[in-house]
Amino acid sequence: METITYRAYSGEHELPHIISLVQSELSEPYVVYTYRYFLHQWPHLSFLAYAQGVAHPVGVIVCKQSPHRDRYLRGYIAMLSVDKNYRKRGIASALVRHSINVMQDGGAQEIALETEFDNSPALALYTSLGFVPEKRLHRFYLNGKDAFRLVLPLGGMEDAAGDLRRTPSSSSSDEEGEEDYAEDTAKLVRLRRRVAALRACRMVKVWPADDDDRVSGR
Repeated sequence: METITYRAYSGEHELPHIISLVQSELSEPYVVYTYRYFLHQWPHLSFLAYAQGVAHPVGVIVCKQSPHRDRYLRGYIAMLSVDKNYRKRGIASALVRHSINVMQDGGAQEIALETEFDNSPALALYTSLGFVPEKRLHRFYLNGKDAFRLVLPLGGMEDAAGDLRRTPSSSSSDEEGEEDYAEDTAKLVRLRRRVAALRACRMVKVWPADDDDRVSGR
């Protein structure tokens, strides 16, 4: 079995391989600006897996990290894909661990992602790494499928959030969270309709910054 090595994204020359890996898994391919949005701002959070003797990467993870509603730093896994010929070798979990370690070192108190509600392999992978389902997002994808949002708490969130820290027993916090999700879902629907329209007329649009963390981490 070939030796697998992992390294951070190093430049635009790797972008075509990343796009090829990710698009092979998605029913709704992203425009190139979506990839560049993540890779240009957080190259150190994205990793590629290389098999010995293979020139192109066989796995990739694309992530970001930013303040979440001014409460705390949140990491986000936007894309994860492994070549079908290299699966069941621990590559996906190794990629996720690399990114988690760097995001945690960078001060993230939480890491989130979305995946299709019926993607059993992805759900098994993420739950084995400590992620827990937080929310079911109805008709999240253009194909009409629901998604689960999964979250990995990394600790230190109460100190980071201060008076705004989350308290599961508080009904006011629950209501506020529901309002946040409703707002996010409405923004997502508008954005995805816009992207679909742009694809139909063969136009290209930059992915808006305020909706970047709605990209699927399937």
